[in-house]
Amino acid sequence: MPFIKNDPNINVLGRPKGSKNKLYATRRYIFNLLEDNRDKLINELKSLKGEKFVNYYIKLMEYVMAKRHNQIIDIKKLSNKEINELLDQIN
Repeated sequence: MPFIKNDPNINVLGRPKGSKNKLYATRRYIFNLLEDNRDKLINELKSLKGEKFVNYYIKLMEYVMAKRHNQIIDIKKLSNKEINELLDQIN
């Protein structure tokens, strides 16, 4: 549907400044649920062994940590100084 100027259905004010989206609220809920049941969760995780423990641990981490993304940098476009700065940041 194309944009129509002065359409009464358009929220010209947008979302209020500082308001959180629904995804944030869901993550916060799950985080609080994990916090409130920390002792039970620790006991349950202690009963798991090997690969099963690792799988559940990783699944839980996804809810409280941001996922990392690989970055590919084309160093052909960088100067020697910029390349050295990147290497210093890595090390």
